Parts: sequence; structure tokens; C-alpha cells
Amino acid sequence: MTGGFYVHRIPLVRARSGGEAASAVGSVSAQDVLSLNRVQATPWSINTYVLDVQRAALAAERALPGIPLEAPIAPPGSQSYEAWRDAAKSGIRHKTYSDEAWAAMDDASKLAHRVEMARTFEHNARVTASRHMFLDLTSVADELRSESSIYFPHNRCFRGRIYPAITSGPHPQTGDMGKSLLHFAEGKALGALGYYWLLVRAANCAGKDKMTLNERVGWTLDHKEQIKDSARAPEDCLWWSEINGGDEAWSLLATCHELSMAWASGSPETFVSHLPVPMDGTCNGLQHLSALSLDPVGAVATNLADLAERQDIYLEVGAVVRQRVISDAQDGDSEALKWAPKMSDTGFVRGLVKRAVMTTPYGVTASGIRDQILNDRDIMADVQEGRGSAAEYIKVRIMAALEDTAGAAQGVMGYLREVATDLAKAGIPFRWTTPTGSTIEQAYRDVVQTRVPTLCGQIALYNEPDNMPLAVRKQAAGAPPNYIHSLDGAHLSSTVNAAHDSGVRSFAMIHDSFGTHAADTQTLAGCLRKTFVDMYSEDILRGTAEEIRSYAPHVSVAEPPERRGFDIRRVLKSEFFFS
Repeated sequence: MTGGFYVHRIPLVRARSGGEAASAVGSVSAQDVLSLNRVQATPWSINTYVLDVQRAALAAERALPGIPLEAPIAPPGSQSYEAWRDAAKSGIRHKTYSDEAWAAMDDASKLAHRVEMARTFEHNARVTASRHMFLDLTSVADELRSESSIYFPHNRCFRGRIYPAITSGPHPQTGDMGKSLLHFAEGKALGALGYYWLLVRAANCAGKDKMTLNERVGWTLDHKEQIKDSARAPEDCLWWSEINGGDEAWSLLATCHELSMAWASGSPETFVSHLPVPMDGTCNGLQHLSALSLDPVGAVATNLADLAERQDIYLEVGAVVRQRVISDAQDGDSEALKWAPKMSDTGFVRGLVKRAVMTTPYGVTASGIRDQILNDRDIMADVQEGRGSAAEYIKVRIMAALEDTAGAAQGVMGYLREVATDLAKAGIPFRWTTPTGSTIEQAYRDVVQTRVPTLCGQIALYNEPDNMPLAVRKQAAGAPPNYIHSLDGAHLSSTVNAAHDSGVRSFAMIHDSFGTHAADTQTLAGCLRKTFVDMYSEDILRGTAEEIRSYAPHVSVAEPPERRGFDIRRVLKSEFFFS
């Protein structure tokens, strides 16, 4: 017997560590185990066409997306980066200035030197990490290129999301460059519907996912010559690397190659395709929150509703922010005046709010939104003075816009925080059962610090012993994201099992992106909609409240927010729910 589990045993549920220092799953249902096994039973193989293009690009130093061509730079006072690195490895501490010269410098000069050193180290850390990642992806892929089938063992986090247990080399949940190196080992003839979905995939990778599905198909056919030219000579025809600003460039190239082979066969419908076609949700966390509350506003904004046009919640939130900023600027607000000139740029405004909107269902705090803004170089590029106050101002406007567009979602998250707080004060972990029958327990405890003396000085070790009291604030903060994660994990699990029952055997699954063979995509699309509707036809939040009352009868549990009037069955006909 051979295989990953035989050689290296992997636990079903990931062990507690770092940010997941919570109690393990109370129980994992048979339905969830079955779905995980079906995902990890998918045979993959290396897309050698993409691998060869990537390796050739590095060798020829072609400036293509993700190819690590930037070099580290020498820190101030060093002859070269390599000399500094080798000295550091030998334990030699390099000094730009002598102790005497440093002592003679004024504070401004010392600060300027420290800033320059920090920028140098940041640059070098980024470029060396990029190169290491690329070499890891391509070297592992090259080692596996002749294997007919590759399997990726998966396991679960305590919330029920599944992840590949493999972290080195390409895998189904890595970034664009890594995912493009993989395709299904087992091929499947496209058929008419599969050919349609392969055309959709090309448009999606090119950033045309705001169009209707039929428009995406038309867009791809209109660019047939660019697609064929890209596949034939990717180093000369750079259309594939530029059409979407470099985003998903390698996935687009893989699609160009697949389509070119299908067209060259003379009969695309009978062409045997190996490429997964992913379908992505719209701000998936807010989709689940809108469904929990049956909120018609959130449902429309996140494409749960069967509308003729695709909705963009980032644009919707951005429009509210724009109105508030322009109004404030007209009143002479000095902070608003810093942002007002950029408010006419729709792309900028969308980018300004996107991360805050995406992370809201997962418990981002007000300070977290502020930090997101401050750390985004593109957003803050034109703000030269008063950066902190500018970020604080726009953070408040974004949060107010979120309240206007996702008020029901905020109410659900507030309820979950309240419940977890009341339980923690009573010394009881927050426990709930998912729609697929697994029991999740969240138990963040007070941290114990131990200081350990070493030859290099003291180091601090942190632990959360099971006998420590529950950390009330951590319990409150963790409840909304963990609860929502458990629901998207349950939806994925239900979708895999339903699709498997319908004959689907290959799965490319991430929590908010479900993929399979082009020929089976229509089947998967139907299954993921039906399972979502089945989940939210029940009042899940009320069921959780009743469950808490059963194991904590002495804790006063508030009634959950009343569900609103959205008809969840509209998801069945929503083209853009996952697309």
C-alpha cells in the first residue's frame, strides 16, 4: 500500500496553533468526512505546457507576471547584497558607521539611516520571498511532471473548512501561478455545455466576470485570434499577460492553450479537456450572512437574487462613500478634501472599500480597516501629509456605508458576539452544530506567558492551557467569522456530495470557489444552488439559539434577529450567485 496517509499520517482536524488556538471540533459528521474524501480522491497532473513557459521566462529574464526578476539590493555601506548576506550568515554584524561616527550624528540623520535600512530590508525580503516561492512551485512541479496522477491529501480546520495538507509546490488552493501548473489527470469530452463553460472560463480569467455568461462566451469568441496567438507564442504575444493587468494571467494562458487545442481538433465538443472551470461566489461571507437573515438588500447586493445584471457590492458601498466624501468636501472638511479628487475614479473607489467589505463577515475591526487603508500603497499614494487622520476619516465613512448596505449582516454578527460573550462570562465555550451535522466548539482562553532563558537572551512562549478561563473579548471577536466559516464549509461539503451523487468525480474546491471539469460545470452549478437553498430554507440562527439553551440552560440567550422577506428560492435562478 502506498500513499500520503500511509507514509505520513495526517489528522482529520488540524491541530491547534497560532490564530486557530481554539478547542477542536466536537465531532465530524459522516457527511463531512465523505465530502473531504471525495475532494482528495481527485487525481491531478502537472500542466507541462505552463510549466515550460514559466521556466523559460525565468531563464530568459522575461518580465511576465510573477516571474521573479527583481534583485536584492545592498544595504547602506555594503559592497553587495551577497557580501552582506554571507557575512550575516557567518554571524558578523555589519556596521555602516563606527560607534564614534554614529554618536556624532544628529537625530535626523540617524532617523534617515534607519528608514533607508528598513526600506532595504523590506525590499529584499519581498524579492527573495518571491523568488523562493517561484522556485518552490516550479521545482516541485518539474519533479512531478511525468507522474500520471497526483493526489492532494486534505484536512479540516476546527471550523470545518477544508485545505490541502500539502504546503510545498503547486496545489489546488495556491495562487494563480501555482494553480495554473495543475489540471485534472482524467480528461473528459467537453460536449456542447462544456465548450460553453470553457469559453466562460477564458473571459473570467481575463477579468470579464461582470458580464452575463452569454456575453462572456461572445467576448472569448471575439478574441479567438489573440487566444490562439497567445498559446502558440506566449513569449511574443503578450495579450494574455496584459489583458487583466496581470491578474490570473497564467490561468488565462492555460485556458488559451486548452481552447487552442480544442479548436485545432476541428470538433471542440468532442475534445477531451483536463482543465478545471472554477465558479466564484460574490463576497461569499456576506452571501451567507444575507441568507441567514433573508435580507433583501444584502441578497440583491451579493447576487442571491435572480436579476438580469450582475450586482457589485463593492461599487455599491463605494458609491455611498463617494457621496459622503463629496458632501463633506463641499462643507469644507479638510480630511474630505484629501480624498475628494479621487472620488471620480470608480476603480479607485472600488479598491478603497473592497478589502473592508470582504473582511467584514470575518470580524474585521475599525482599527483593522484603518490599517488596511494605511498599508495599501496604491490607496495612500496621493496622501502625503496627515496620513493617519486621512485614514481615520475614510474608515469612518466606509463603516457608515457598510451599515447602509449590509445592516442586517451587521445585526447577525452583533448577535453572535453577544451570545459568545454571555457564554464566556458563564465559563462555557460557544458550541454549535452545522447544517451538515458536525459540532464546532470555540474556546479561546487566556494566554499564559512563559519566559525561557537562552544563550541569545530570553524568549517568550505563549500557551492557552485548557484550565485557563475563557477570554471573553476573543470569544466575542471570533464568533462571527468562525460561525460563517463553518457555514461555507458546510455548503461546500453538501455541494460535493450532491455533485458526486450526480456523477461528478473531479473537484477543484476552495471555500468560495467551486470547480470541476467543463463538461460537469452545469451539473455542479445546479448542485451548489440547490444545496444553498436547502441550507437556508431552515432558520439556522434560531436553531443555534435553541441548541445553546439546551447545553447552557442557566444562561439567558437573547432571541436571534427576525428573518426578513427575501425568498431564498430565487438563488436557484440566479445566474451570478456563483459564476
